[in-house]
Parts: sequence; structure tokens; C-alpha cells
Amino acid sequence: MLIYHWQSVFIHSNTRIKFGPLRWLIGSPQFHHWHHANERQAYDKNFAGQLAVLDLIGGTLFMPRNMPEKYGTDEPVPQLYHQQLVYPFVTAAEPAAPIAEASPAAAKPE
Repeated sequence: MLIYHWQSVFIHSNTRIKFGPLRWLIGSPQFHHWHHANERQAYDKNFAGQLAVLDLIGGTLFMPRNMPEKYGTDEPVPQLYHQQLVYPFVTAAEPAAPIAEASPAAAKPE
């Protein structure tokens, strides 16, 4: 149990420790940082918490040698923890805006 908790904290650390060939088996900071990346090629990737091999088997592994340049979301997220917990459900229940309203560039006449 202690190893599990240590590894959970470790994968969120800002370290550049190389795992070599083990990077395809166990979760590392390099693996998990891509889970939090806000870069299109990393969307819907790296779901496994501890074992990268599960994403390898499932076809969702994404682990280039570089680290992400951008993290998080493009949308503002609530500051308070309890609001962050319900945020995905509240925003999913709201109707989507039409594309013309959602994009400022689309609203400008040419």
C-alpha cells in the first residue's frame, strides 16, 4: 500500500527520471504528464494510473520523448475543490453553444 501511494505522488512530480524500457510497463512522470497535457495529440490517452502497459494493450498509450508544453484545459475551472468535483457533470448538462457563438472569429464579418 505504501508503494502504491508513493508511486501516485511520484508520477505527478516534475522530475525527468528516465525509466528506460520499463517506461512501457509502469507509470512514470513522463507517462502521466501526457495524461494532463492540453495538446490535441494527447487527448484521450494514458488512462492507466500505475501500469502503462494497460494503455499499451488498450491502444491509448502516448509517450513521446519530450514533455508536454501545455497542461490543463482551455476552459476556466472553478477554484474551490468541491466545485471542481461537480464541474464535469454541470458543464456536460449545459447545452452546447452554436459554433458561430462559440468562436469569436466566426462572429466577425469579413
